[in-house]
Amino acid sequence: MSATPDNVCAGHVHASIDISCSSATRIRNHDLFMLLSLWMEFYPVEQTQYHEHFAGDFADHFAGQQQQQEPSPRAPTALPTGAVLVDAMGKVAAIEHTGESHAAVRCLLSAATDVKGCDLYLSRFPCSLCTKLAVQAGVIAAHQRKIYYFPAERWELAQVENDSSESDEAFRMREVERAEKNRKTVMRLVSNNPIAFTLFIPQWDHGDIDDEFIPPSPSKPSKKKQTTQVTPAAPKLSWPIDKKLEQSPGISRRWPIIELKFARTVAALNLLAARYHVQARPLGEWTRRYREGAGSGDAFSSVEEIDLSKTDEQVGLPLWARHAMVLAHIAAKRTDDPKLGVGSVFVDEEGRYFSVGWNGYPKKSQHLDYPQAGADDSVEYEELKYDYILHSEQNALLWRNPPGIRAKEAWVVVTKLPCDECSPILYDCGIRKCITIPQLPKGLDDPARLRGLTYNRVAGLMKEILLFEV
Repeated sequence: MSATPDNVCAGHVHASIDISCSSATRIRNHDLFMLLSLWMEFYPVEQTQYHEHFAGDFADHFAGQQQQQEPSPRAPTALPTGAVLVDAMGKVAAIEHTGESHAAVRCLLSAATDVKGCDLYLSRFPCSLCTKLAVQAGVIAAHQRKIYYFPAERWELAQVENDSSESDEAFRMREVERAEKNRKTVMRLVSNNPIAFTLFIPQWDHGDIDDEFIPPSPSKPSKKKQTTQVTPAAPKLSWPIDKKLEQSPGISRRWPIIELKFARTVAALNLLAARYHVQARPLGEWTRRYREGAGSGDAFSSVEEIDLSKTDEQVGLPLWARHAMVLAHIAAKRTDDPKLGVGSVFVDEEGRYFSVGWNGYPKKSQHLDYPQAGADDSVEYEELKYDYILHSEQNALLWRNPPGIRAKEAWVVVTKLPCDECSPILYDCGIRKCITIPQLPKGLDDPARLRGLTYNRVAGLMKEILLFEV
């Protein structure tokens, strides 16, 4: 089942999606955590016969040209699945993908905190193993929390290909029986325990879609902001929804709207994958271009282009780097910063994510409790936001799993270059490597550059910095 309905212009869907992040485009907690779990399906892993998501160009997209790095193994009997464990405070306690064991199992066992009272987000309907472990671990029991699952077309242990001698019809019937048997087992586990179990379809935004999906006529051009388009070379992602959901009571009448809204979500994730479908380069090369341009962004066009023929391996880009950049961008959608959302992901030496954070005001803040203005606004210094906003790196450090862990050979992947406020903190916590996006300094004749953040210390504190120039 296609995520984009046949009567919707796919190109217009992409054109109407805004991937910027600020308080105006903030998404709900449930949407964020389910989006993270969906994206974890695409963590770079070893291909198997069930590895349907990583076929063709998409595998090459994330693996790049790094033939010497061995990707994580995938459980041969499980489809790619993502899992996110969220504690009662709304922090990501663990985030995992399918490996030798199932994603939910890895998530429950890797959490350094007590999982009682946590929410569990899964990108597929779980198997009985994952469900009974969640029951035994005490997920939800203490605070009436929930297990959310995305209604994917195939459940976690579905067999994709008919590798037996039986007919295709017999194979299909057997798979239907296996899925139904698993569903009954899972629901029995749920009904006999204090577990709230519900399907959830995330949304990238919550705007009105009545006019969004109507292609503009030539005589009446669209006034919508045009954003980056998915190029032919970019990977194509999809998350097929279970077809039976359309006939479900309470959903069937709303199904067209649900389908259209999820089409926006798929389009946004495709745009993000395309956004980081670019070559990375060391900070030194980018800094050299900036200095040769005499501190002006306009002078970049007159500087000789750096050679982009280097492979990811030659640059030193980790296998998971592009995947982590998209994950950080998704996290930035949870910001309540009125100007710019920033997301951060911490990755250990084994390529496992151990913290996710985003920038924003202190928890439980109400609108206008604190200043909202940025450096470019004509207000007094006391009305600037900078003394009140917690940066994404700061929140990610506070939300580490386990708390207080001192990272060793870990990376911070962040959607904005670490500023002079965050760089020393990252250094003291053992994080010495960074993957980010260039932060173009304001021109020397711009007075706003003295009122905002500065970025002078990061180059001296980080021993390795790689940039995606997007």
